[in-house]
Amino acid sequence: MRLPKPVFVFIALLPSVLLAEELALTSDDDLSVFERVATLSVCFDFGCKRRKDVHIHTPEWRGIEALLVNRPDPATERESIARAVAYMERIVGTMSPTGRDRGGNEYREDDEPGQMDCIDESTNTTAYLSLFEERGLLEWHRVMDPVYRAPQILDQHWAARIEEVATGSQFAVDSWPGDNGEPPLIQRVDAWLKKLALDGEWRR
Repeated sequence: MRLPKPVFVFIALLPSVLLAEELALTSDDDLSVFERVATLSVCFDFGCKRRKDVHIHTPEWRGIEALLVNRPDPATERESIARAVAYMERIVGTMSPTGRDRGGNEYREDDEPGQMDCIDESTNTTAYLSLFEERGLLEWHRVMDPVYRAPQILDQHWAARIEEVATGSQFAVDSWPGDNGEPPLIQRVDAWLKKLALDGEWRR
């Protein structure tokens, strides 16, 4: 879900966003001449059955930094986090089968590897958020362990989680509903646990 942003912020970020989109289509081999910023182990194929190491290089990281700016308050930072997680998914999707992932558990038996369930998604999103935090890109939030709900025995679900530093309010960062590269759904954990709609919309 994309939240509205002030026009002046969009204009200021437009060159960096265009760079980010371009880099997201660049393979790991093409970026090998640049300095490596981090290596992440991402998982997929349901329940983290398979893993692959992906490498984040300086041009890609500049794109991430550009998306996590202009954060005058926690709400604005959560919007930036959603955009940055979506961008990370696009980067990782060029270096691993996760680029094929479709929202929810929508898959067929003949699907190629790369589909992800909520365990895969929450694990990978937590890794992305932890990297943002380690690199000093989060000002208003800290990264928590994934959050879990089971309102019904056959309706279990996981999501990444962040906590607002000043208030202690916790938010689920749920990448599972959307296709690869779509912004995650971010809402207060208490609402997420009850499966309440977000702004009148609940996706899956």
